[in-house]
Amino acid sequence: MVRKYFKSAVYIIASSIILASSLNLGVYAIDGEYDADFYANNSIYFYNPNDAECVSSSVSGNGSCSVNPDKLADTTKSKLGSNISNANTIITKLSSTQIQGKILSLNQIAAILGNATQESSLDPSASNNGVYLGVWQWGNDRFSNGGNLGDLDSQIDLLIKEMNSGGWADRLAGNGGLEPGSFFEMDDVNELTKKFVADFEGAVDGSGGYQELSTRQQYAKEIRSAIECSENSSSSASTGGAVEGVSTQAAAFMDKYYATAAPMLTKEYGIPWEAVMAQGMLESAYGQSQYARERNNFFGIGAFDSNPDNAFRYATPEEGWRGYADNIVSTPTYRQHGAFNFTTDPKGYIEAIKAAGYATDPEYITKNHQMIDMVNLMIKNRGWESSSEIAKKYPESLENAKKYGQGAETPSGVGSGNTASSGECSTSSGGGLVDGGMNLQQAAAFMKKYYDKSDTDPDIIENTVGAGVCNTLRENCVTFSTYFINKYTSLKFTKNSGGIPGYGSEVVGNLVSRNPGMGSGNTPTVYSVFSYGAIGDTGTNGTQHTGIILGINKSRGVAIIGEANCGMSGYSANGYAGVGAREQSLDSMSGWRFAYLEDHLTGGLE
Repeated sequence: MVRKYFKSAVYIIASSIILASSLNLGVYAIDGEYDADFYANNSIYFYNPNDAECVSSSVSGNGSCSVNPDKLADTTKSKLGSNISNANTIITKLSSTQIQGKILSLNQIAAILGNATQESSLDPSASNNGVYLGVWQWGNDRFSNGGNLGDLDSQIDLLIKEMNSGGWADRLAGNGGLEPGSFFEMDDVNELTKKFVADFEGAVDGSGGYQELSTRQQYAKEIRSAIECSENSSSSASTGGAVEGVSTQAAAFMDKYYATAAPMLTKEYGIPWEAVMAQGMLESAYGQSQYARERNNFFGIGAFDSNPDNAFRYATPEEGWRGYADNIVSTPTYRQHGAFNFTTDPKGYIEAIKAAGYATDPEYITKNHQMIDMVNLMIKNRGWESSSEIAKKYPESLENAKKYGQGAETPSGVGSGNTASSGECSTSSGGGLVDGGMNLQQAAAFMKKYYDKSDTDPDIIENTVGAGVCNTLRENCVTFSTYFINKYTSLKFTKNSGGIPGYGSEVVGNLVSRNPGMGSGNTPTVYSVFSYGAIGDTGTNGTQHTGIILGINKSRGVAIIGEANCGMSGYSANGYAGVGAREQSLDSMSGWRFAYLEDHLTGGLE
């Protein structure tokens, strides 16, 4: 899939969204290269600076893959014993998860398995004197950072996490590693195995070589030769039958999402649904990407820094498709390049957004045109309505396209998560506060800017009780609320101004008590601080919390929350880990307490 990362105004760091900059047409060149200023000044959420294209190497395109025990050499079969099924679990998970922007090839997966076979025989409970643990024999210091000994799925997740971030990721990618080159660009099983043992396992022997390298390579080659793949079981035959010229994966994807995506995209946004369906198939590997499976995010929206944890999470598939459309509507450069002139022309639409900078892959248009051809075959076979037919049936399709193409007012709930009375899209040029409140994309950029600070930054004040429960100071929920209050309001909340804010459940009450006359209540407003939980609760089990309401979308009944909660899954009642932005149903906030900050805002509004 073509990866796209959330853009920042400061080089590559995702920290801002600019929704109102004008484009000087004719003074830029995009194809095949990344222009930081262009993306920053035109609020392009999607780009691919490395021209990474993952579909061709995607295992998901091969359907379900597993090891055939009958094809395993005796040496490998004996080494694995009863753990051959663990190999299949690892293959399945690695085949559908992006690692450094790509889905691993079978050769790459085989190299990882060959190393693990030597390390542990794929036994998740393997232990070497309690010092080296699990399938990949982590040092116990590494294992304690995110794994669950004895749980294979947790160990695979830890493997993926380490390959995506930190020093091991850098070494595998060829940045300061023992072996030159990038693991993710290699294809030879022997070289892949060597790269992995050198730069991930770190298994260097006393003579400067690598421990049992030839044995690891032999296991990897034998496992690779025994891997067989079949078509995905979820074929189009289950819903409408096979279609000549359409792969089973593509047919299954379209059968699953046509009703959800097609009429809505064209009718409400004036976008040719065939084009978006094609993009969704290409960019999610037919729905098999981690983002698609776990977050209903078919386009990698918000996945800055190649980190899956940063990708936006949509509650339903429909919200995922709307998320794409909202971004197109909210980004001026797509309008300026005439995207909304192609309501009934899917291929023309792809060409327009590509010219606007949607993707840097020089083959992006060709790949999507091929996908659109499959969509058209499905339309004929299934009797679906094309974008042309939908536009005829619903005249508002063209009316909405014209409205968005002219930059007219965006209807409530589309492209804006704020409550500004004007109803117009808010603007932000630096990741600061947005007049009227933020939408989810703007909130994510705001929180990323906060997270990118260091704990020693003067804006990050160590004045919170219980700060030690978090991995970093800024991941503490009270630290973030205090940061927001001190930086963006006339109020100060420090040890030297009346005492520390207290625990998450106490922040609102303490703020109000120290500022007589300050508004408070049980109804959320934009830029209010919230607390929930029993007053005085000092637990860290999700029973108390604090954060900031960064925006409200009344038409959808959600608030956009900015929060920190220690980077631990399940720390808050909503199970949202880390520092970030998310949506919260307004109906679910019964019992929450709010301190209203609007009258005290002092700066940062854009």
